[in-house]
Amino acid sequence: GIVEFLGRRDRQVKVRGFRIELEEIEDALRQCSGIHDAAVIVKRDASGSNALVGYLVPRPGTAVDQAEVRRELVRQLPDYMIPSAFVALKALPLTANGKLDRDALPEPIFRKATVVEPRTMLETQLLAIWESIFGRSGFGVRDNFFDLGGHSLLAVRMFAQVERVFGRRLPVSALFQAPTIEQLAFRLEGEGFRSPWRSLVAIQPHGSRPPLFLVPGMGGNVVGYLELARLLGPEQPFYGLQARGLDGREKPFERIEPMAEHYVNEVRAVQPKGPYYLGGACFGGVVAYEMAQRLRAAGEEVAFLMMLETWPPTRRWSIVDLVIRQSQHVRFLLAALRRHIGEPAKMPIGSAFKALTQRTKIVGQMIATRDIYRGDSAAMYVDRVSTANRKALSRYRPRPYDGSLLLVVASARKIHTQRDPRLWWCTLTRSFVKIDIPALDSGLALKSPHVEMLAEVMAEHLRHAQQAREAEDALAPTTSTNVVAASV
Repeated sequence: GIVEFLGRRDRQVKVRGFRIELEEIEDALRQCSGIHDAAVIVKRDASGSNALVGYLVPRPGTAVDQAEVRRELVRQLPDYMIPSAFVALKALPLTANGKLDRDALPEPIFRKATVVEPRTMLETQLLAIWESIFGRSGFGVRDNFFDLGGHSLLAVRMFAQVERVFGRRLPVSALFQAPTIEQLAFRLEGEGFRSPWRSLVAIQPHGSRPPLFLVPGMGGNVVGYLELARLLGPEQPFYGLQARGLDGREKPFERIEPMAEHYVNEVRAVQPKGPYYLGGACFGGVVAYEMAQRLRAAGEEVAFLMMLETWPPTRRWSIVDLVIRQSQHVRFLLAALRRHIGEPAKMPIGSAFKALTQRTKIVGQMIATRDIYRGDSAAMYVDRVSTANRKALSRYRPRPYDGSLLLVVASARKIHTQRDPRLWWCTLTRSFVKIDIPALDSGLALKSPHVEMLAEVMAEHLRHAQQAREAEDALAPTTSTNVVAASV
């Protein structure tokens, strides 16, 4: 009547959101110079998080050079598979029957990462900006923005302050190439540096599988896809398609069709021929749908199309919506009112009164200076893109799609109609699969703990689509039979 849990038989573990096979790391360690044997386990580090520990047995007559071992591992494995600590042993402890005794491995010493202080005035200013947006201090110029808990909204605020302080406008996507203060400072100091603006952002460009292209939601920012890209693994190339207009240099698209055509051209710059693997969240799902239509009309194959929490377009507008569409100034003012006055309504009475007083002053300043965003140009660009995207969505009329669709819905969201409007897309497609993710909306579906489930679902369906495509190729010389996904 007693069940004893011994762990996973395949010794697969999860560290920092990644599923890792410990044997793969051990094999890589045994191939390092001067290493005779190795073992890897998971321990709790100083912060209480899971961390990998490597135990190394050197060859006779040699000593372990941990720095060299780390350098060799970097050439073989992704960074999330590099152990955080190494322990040198004369021999690995064994059980009575000659197997590795993991319980007898000594405790490692986790050294807290050294905080590198700013060395220049530019790094000092950037550190002050980071401390302002994160609301805390204690990190250095080599700490990673995303590892500190950074997300798309903080990234937009950070780059808005960078533009205000330094007069340099950088796309949010620059964080993927320069996620530390040290790297950002280097970019800003670069003589004649101009960050080229493109819709296509290589979030994770490496790997042997066919690339995946995802379109973001109303705000048009691809930073929210970072965790999903990480979870899909180092073998899955992952590209985001950010909205035109986020840099303030070009006018945003106001129709889905030219937007999809623009994105298709960007995709074909990386992958000239199909099969293509596409998807999008919320509004981005509609754009991906039109991209798939255009690729198929051009004679290309779309092997995978995913729509995450995508609602059908509608032309029904309220009186407020009509006013907003007529006046950009009114639109910005109403957005500010919603942000600064609407939120206190959700607070306790005491806190709400104080917050309402402070926020009323802010709105008064906006009206007096005729600057709704109080110098925050990045927020203004995001609102412009969001408004243009809403207009584009209201004008779009989808055509039936002669292909397969993976429809992912946020099942915790309350639907106030008898029939779920999100299922309308299934009436336009040849075949579909519907998957429920227990999140409230598309934004939360891209965050833990829901993003882990989303990544597993997507990985499974991507693998199925790739295998079906390989099966078609194998049959092509002898038969014209098509492999069609079953409807669910």
